[in-house]
Amino acid sequence: MLDHLQAAVTRRLADWVLVLVGGGFLVLFLELILTGHTEGVQLVGVVGSLAGLLLSLAGLKLSGRGPLRVAALMLLLGLTGLAGTFLHAEERLDGSERAGRPGVLAAQSLSGAAAAEEVRAGERDGRARLGEMDAREPYEPEAAEARERRGSVPPPLAPLSLSGLALLGAVGSAARGSEKKRV
Repeated sequence: MLDHLQAAVTRRLADWVLVLVGGGFLVLFLELILTGHTEGVQLVGVVGSLAGLLLSLAGLKLSGRGPLRVAALMLLLGLTGLAGTFLHAEERLDGSERAGRPGVLAAQSLSGAAAAEEVRAGERDGRARLGEMDAREPYEPEAAEARERRGSVPPPLAPLSLSGLALLGAVGSAARGSEKKRV
């Protein structure tokens, strides 16, 4: 029975990849709609995820050179995810400067939690010197994270989900296009 399942999956692997990629684009589309990611340049992600879903379906239905064309379009779609990553990084940096904390978000992005904790500790010491906070008061990371969330800075790598799905869809579609040539 497992041999039969393995043979069936192997025979239709490119189709399965495109179905799963289409599902991933659908989930991404719904997430963007439900989180209100629908204003201005944010619509690029919504339109891109919808385009990825439609391209996945087209990759399943087209024959001849169609799947290879879909693969090329998927690769172009992946570029929008890279552009979104740069936009998110720019917004994060702008948000940190507006909040008067130019190093916090850059430290989180570049060096991880340890550097961010160091910056936060420096902020705490600075506020203590200014009389905003008692130096003996314990630092609470959860409260600091809540303050950062209120600033609503975008997650820096979220748009890469669009790029990853598009790349996987391009591979699946290209494989489907080359399968048809061999048969």
